[in-house]
Amino acid sequence: MGFNLRELSRFLGRPVQLFAFTRQNRVWRFTTADRDVTVGEHVYLSAPGISRTAIRESGERAKNNVTIKLPFLTDPGAIELPPTQDLGRNWLPYPPSDPVYVDCMTYHADDPDAEVIIDWTGKVLQPKCNGTLLELVCSPSRAAKGAWVGGAPRIQRACDRPVYSQGIGQCNLDPDAWEVEATVTDVDGLTLTAAEFERDDGIEWPGGFVQWERADGIVETRTIRAASGLTLTLDYGAADLGEVTSLKAWPGCPHNWAGCTARDNNKNYGGCLCMPGKSAFDGTRAV
Repeated sequence: MGFNLRELSRFLGRPVQLFAFTRQNRVWRFTTADRDVTVGEHVYLSAPGISRTAIRESGERAKNNVTIKLPFLTDPGAIELPPTQDLGRNWLPYPPSDPVYVDCMTYHADDPDAEVIIDWTGKVLQPKCNGTLLELVCSPSRAAKGAWVGGAPRIQRACDRPVYSQGIGQCNLDPDAWEVEATVTDVDGLTLTAAEFERDDGIEWPGGFVQWERADGIVETRTIRAASGLTLTLDYGAADLGEVTSLKAWPGCPHNWAGCTARDNNKNYGGCLCMPGKSAFDGTRAV
């Protein structure tokens, strides 16, 4: 009996919800069943208390969001942690630097075909935690990181291109040419120290970013907020920041003509240098 027949069956249907959360190379799989479920080559851990709101499709984007609730304990003295604890650490105490995607699926227990139907896919927008329960508001959008959102580019003197963005009409600065591998000698809060951070070429670090690989293989990214001599200050922390011994760093850009000149990238400048200083639409008559 296939999935559709079990869905329509009055007595044989035994629907079980499955969840797969993906961040870079990591995948967390859970099920609402009272025991672990193996589907194909994947094991979905039983997570009592995990649930999701109903799936809707409407013209209002916000109404199409799905909220997934799962157990998560913030008490450091908790003796027994739920199986969803490791997943929740993606948002607490620090938010992730890249999207976490989610697939909501259904299959019927005892289905010999083990057919799985994807009900909904999206990405996590924001978390909310009350100490024992984590609520994840998820959007049906799965746009790739860096995809263009918003209106058309504005006409302005400053360059509006994200530094190192690639493609037609983008910055197209080669990130490999500006990558700096650094050995971190000290971490003080959000400030990192490394000999490689000192620059004498006039290129500034603020607005750039650093990356390092965690023990589980996930690459963390943080924007550089300030720099001075051998130190860089990041925009926010990470659970393993104090343990970082090596990382890669990329300098930022002031988004002006001088910055493009210093990087030999004027051909990709996105600003309008000849923009008049007086607006043609300020209500006064032209002279």
